[in-house]
Amino acid sequence: MMLQSNGNTKVLKVQRIYFLISLGMILLSGILFVLGYVFTQAVESAPVVILTFAVYFLYYHIAHFLFGFGSLIYYIRGIRKKIFQINVFKTIAGILFTPVSAIILYAAILLLALSNCAG
Repeated sequence: MMLQSNGNTKVLKVQRIYFLISLGMILLSGILFVLGYVFTQAVESAPVVILTFAVYFLYYHIAHFLFGFGSLIYYIRGIRKKIFQINVFKTIAGILFTPVSAIILYAAILLLALSNCAG
């Protein structure tokens, strides 16, 4: 299964989108962490909507990671001979950023849940 030049631009576009989503996930996880910290320090109960969103966002991390891993396998299998022409760095970076984002998000969920106990 060889990808033509048309497929190569499609692969690069998917890699770029995946990488940007990964960076956005880290940013959103950081924002949720800061919100959890603020609510915990203020001894205020965090809105349940924020906590629920954070939990569902954590589930999305699993799907995002699996998609990245699957696409990396697809790139390696589909572009064996052209692997040096296409840079899979963004996909690999996205795969590595996802667990980092999940750890930050897990801490945010913990802080948000603690603020609900205090409030």
